[in-house]
Amino acid sequence: MDKKYLLGTTSLVAATVLAGGNALAEAQPLNMQLSGFYNFDVHLYSEDQEGGNDNHGMVTAQDAEVNFNLRGELDNGMKIGGRIELEGSNNNDQIDQSWITLEAGWGRIDLGGINSGRYNWSWGVNAPNVAHGISSGVQTEWLTINGALIGFMFRRPLGSANNDASNDDQGIHYYSPNFSGFQFALSYRPSVSTTTGGGGGSENIGQINENTNYHDAMDLGLRYSGDMGGVGVTAMVGYATAAAPNNANNGLSNGGGASAIAAFDDYELVSGGIRLSYEGFRIGGMFADVSEGFCVDGGDADCADTTDRSTEGSAYTFGVSYGQGPWAVSAQVHSGGVEDAIGIAGDSELDVWSVGASYTLGPGLRVIASYQDAELDNEDNLAASGNEGDSFSIGLAAGF
Repeated sequence: MDKKYLLGTTSLVAATVLAGGNALAEAQPLNMQLSGFYNFDVHLYSEDQEGGNDNHGMVTAQDAEVNFNLRGELDNGMKIGGRIELEGSNNNDQIDQSWITLEAGWGRIDLGGINSGRYNWSWGVNAPNVAHGISSGVQTEWLTINGALIGFMFRRPLGSANNDASNDDQGIHYYSPNFSGFQFALSYRPSVSTTTGGGGGSENIGQINENTNYHDAMDLGLRYSGDMGGVGVTAMVGYATAAAPNNANNGLSNGGGASAIAAFDDYELVSGGIRLSYEGFRIGGMFADVSEGFCVDGGDADCADTTDRSTEGSAYTFGVSYGQGPWAVSAQVHSGGVEDAIGIAGDSELDVWSVGASYTLGPGLRVIASYQDAELDNEDNLAASGNEGDSFSIGLAAGF
């Protein structure tokens, strides 16, 4: 690294005061490096949805991102980093995550719009995958899903065990130094952007209304990574919470058109997982349980947890992979469920299993293929949100 970045050192501060700021003009900027990816998939699928559209049996999907990476180091040894992520497929989110990093002997701090440390670590213990993932939103590319449930799919127990109270709303995230393989991560966000939508790393949320929004989101993770008798071990446990809004009536419907009284509970999440690796084999999985959340009482005895930010439910994933040379194969299974959703009567459950393979054509370029089977059920209203289907998918994954 170029160590000519004097910003923040005693010598620069003194020179700036004496020279009226000329030293700031002479300080060199951080290095910038580009990285990113481009994925293109073709899904050949069939599905069985009661009352659904007569959809074409083939669909294409792309996902692309360009990352502007910041790198630098101060004279005192502090490392500077960060990233701004520019979306290549603009789904109401031109800039995804954006943050700056400060790192030294005391650990690391990420400042800005980025996921919590516990959430980021969870991908390192989830079911290993070499093709199309089962917790990454791929099923939404080819499986018809009722619109009221889409917000409940990912970062929620229905579609993933990688759960989070927030998305990538702005916050402060601390990673401790490594102590004999152990690390902890602590995250704090003063606000969760909305009770029903997702925040983006490019957004300034502004003041938060504690009567209508979840706030003071805390996230704690503990991870171990090491080697035991030649077997690589990565394990993680974590806890997350967010304070509930104060207002007991937000005007939501209970799904039948009647007005509803909303009783709010603090968001609470427990998650954990483990992954083992030996030579070309990897095996792992994780669980997530959301025990408290947002409740809408439409006059019934039971009170359903309803928003996509705090839906009560649980999920687990499990998988195995093997790679040797340019080839790799994997298999995964996911099962997740949530309580009643807004506009959807009854609990919802999603079960997915998948097998996949990849072949590396060269540095940064892979061909991937998978077979996926998904079944989405709703106990009271299958026509509104239930569907099942399978897909053979093939894609090109490029990274730089």
